[in-house]
Amino acid sequence: MSYLEHDAGMRHAIISGHDLERWLLKTAKAAAVSRYLARGRERLSGTFARDEAILDMLDDPRHWRQGAGLYCTMNTGDLTENTVRFQFQPLTNEHDDIEALAINIMGFASCCCSKRTI
Repeated sequence: MSYLEHDAGMRHAIISGHDLERWLLKTAKAAAVSRYLARGRERLSGTFARDEAILDMLDDPRHWRQGAGLYCTMNTGDLTENTVRFQFQPLTNEHDDIEALAINIMGFASCCCSKRTI
């Protein structure tokens, strides 16, 4: 994280997008199973809409459905603000199953989903 904490001009880094997606999915699943996620003051069940496929998705990129992954939800012209925050919010379907996770990492807004839902 120290790479992003200080403004030292423009820098470049290469990261694995798939590893980032898997880390977010693993984090979301762990938060859900521990019943850490809630809507209002009501804890969510911890069930993902595609719960049976989550472990397969973590193990092998070939198990990711077409359209699943991490999507930037910012609009053209939106500016990021470098903050030391990691925020996420579960997005659920009509059955309260988790279908996606809205994420903000240091001002960069995105969504990680098990299928194209945004």
